[in-house]
Amino acid sequence: MEAHMIIIQALGNWLTFVFATFWSMYLYDRDLLYPKYMDSIIPGWVNHGMHTLILPLTLVEMFVIPHQYPSMGKGLSIVGMSGLWNCIIHLYLRKWVYPIFKFLSPLGMIVFSGIAVVTVLFNYVLGRFLNRMIWGESKNETLKNSRL
Repeated sequence: MEAHMIIIQALGNWLTFVFATFWSMYLYDRDLLYPKYMDSIIPGWVNHGMHTLILPLTLVEMFVIPHQYPSMGKGLSIVGMSGLWNCIIHLYLRKWVYPIFKFLSPLGMIVFSGIAVVTVLFNYVLGRFLNRMIWGESKNETLKNSRL
């Protein structure tokens, strides 16, 4: 599978996670992720573009383009880079990308990260299942199964 397809598919799983996590936490306590003062910096339509529009676009893409899913290891490593990037930003700027992280203990961050990994894995398995239901088995999977 080509490298750019692996990255695109991993991003699709990550974007679904971003949508679900952002809006769940926003509805619970918006100040944990997106304090009110951010409304004066980032207009509401941009916020929806970053956190809402990604889900319908991901779903439309699923029905328009058949995907070849990367191995779970490759997909998770790409998603893991995003979490690592958040830590690097904090290391250099001494600010968290999302305010919730300043309220979490090290154990809380581990639990949050664990929940994130489980959610992304669920999205991966669900996306792979839906892709097979919509598009059938890919040529690569058919070839693998014929060798078994």
